[in-house]
Amino acid sequence: MPKQTVLVTGATGFTGDHAIKKLKQNYHVIGISRSANPNMLRVDLSDQYAVNEMMAKTMPDMILHLAGQNHVQQSWEEPVSTFEINVLATLYLLEAARKHVPNCRIVVVGSALQAKKAYPHPYSFSKSLQANLAKAWGDLYGMQIILAVPCNLIGPGPSTGVCSAIATQLINEKNRDKQIQLSNAFATRDYLDVRDAVRAYQMLLEYGEVGIAYEIGSGCYRTLEEVIAEFQKLIAYPINASYLERKKEQGSLNSSIKMNNLGWKPNISFETSLRDMMEYAKKSYKKRGRV
Repeated sequence: MPKQTVLVTGATGFTGDHAIKKLKQNYHVIGISRSANPNMLRVDLSDQYAVNEMMAKTMPDMILHLAGQNHVQQSWEEPVSTFEINVLATLYLLEAARKHVPNCRIVVVGSALQAKKAYPHPYSFSKSLQANLAKAWGDLYGMQIILAVPCNLIGPGPSTGVCSAIATQLINEKNRDKQIQLSNAFATRDYLDVRDAVRAYQMLLEYGEVGIAYEIGSGCYRTLEEVIAEFQKLIAYPINASYLERKKEQGSLNSSIKMNNLGWKPNISFETSLRDMMEYAKKSYKKRGRV
């Protein structure tokens, strides 16, 4: 029996790279990327005609929609393009699937920063609209759409998150005496290894209940000050960190009860994630001839 086909958007991104590797163990995987890559289909998801043509050609059994603009600061500077990438591109993808593969199972990956009432930034607004769109298209057209709502993802790979930025600075010995400048010492977040998140996405593709939003997290919340303390265990010299402020700031609370009911739980410890991030940062620097 031939393997089912899974279409992965945002395939060259931080999560996409891990998703491709994981899903290839059980499925025929087609990666979609806006940038040129010999192993991917090059498709601009903001081009409705190109998305429709791609869907007619690939005819996937499942879709993991990871593509999007996920930088808060960029959303302030470029709100229109953020809306186009996170909302309109999702609409084009769902419409193409409705026309060509109406029974396809689709996992749309949202964000812990999406909100129901007040929107702290354009990124939050765009991801909230994306989630509402996915829910509406599932309800209106009977599509098999499931929403994943992950917390802050960490781990090895080209991430733009704060933990990755810290790891990159720490592995360069030239930065030993430089301060690591962070926003708020008491900013509290839930951090989950991206490889655990990918396992959750695969589980949702296979067993997730249609129309349900599944929050995905470790259940453990850490301040930035505590994150630095964990990095310090991996570094022989003292880390010089400074903070712009020290006030309590609780990130979005994330409950993984629905995921736990499917049999999922995190396997990778926070310490292992940081260690793997450091190793990835070292290898990346060596490839560029900087270490």
